[in-house]
Amino acid sequence: MFIGPSGGVLDILLSTAGVSRDALYMTNLVKCRLPDYRRPKQDEIEACSDYLDREISLVDPEVLVPLGYYATRHMLRSMNHSDPESRSDIAELFGTIIPTERGQLYPLPHPASLIYHEDYWPVTQERYRKLKEFV
Repeated sequence: MFIGPSGGVLDILLSTAGVSRDALYMTNLVKCRLPDYRRPKQDEIEACSDYLDREISLVDPEVLVPLGYYATRHMLRSMNHSDPESRSDIAELFGTIIPTERGQLYPLPHPASLIYHEDYWPVTQERYRKLKEFV
C-alpha cells in the first residue's frame, strides 16, 4: 500500500510528522492494485465499499484519516455527512476535524498531489503534523 512515487511522498510526510507507518492502520478505498497508479473509477469504489466499511467497523478507529478526494468523499457519504458538491469543497476540509456519528474524520490531501503541485508542500506538511496528536 502506498508504493511507488506517492509512497515515497507519504514516507516523507509521516517522517516530518514524527509518525511511523507501524503506528497506523492503513487500508485502501479500492482493494486491488490500479494500473499505473491511476485514480479509482466509481464502479471500482462501489465494488469495494462494502469490504472497506466492514473493515473500518472491525478496526473501529477513533479517528479516521481519508487521504485525498475519493476517500474523503466516500467516508463522508458512508457516515451520512453532508457531501460537498465539488473537489474544491472537499479540499477545503483537508486538515479539519469533522465529528461524525462513528468517530472523527481528519481528511488530508493524497500524497500524490504533492508530486504534481510542489507548492502544496508547506501546508500539507503542517496538516500531516497533526497526525502525531492522534497516535
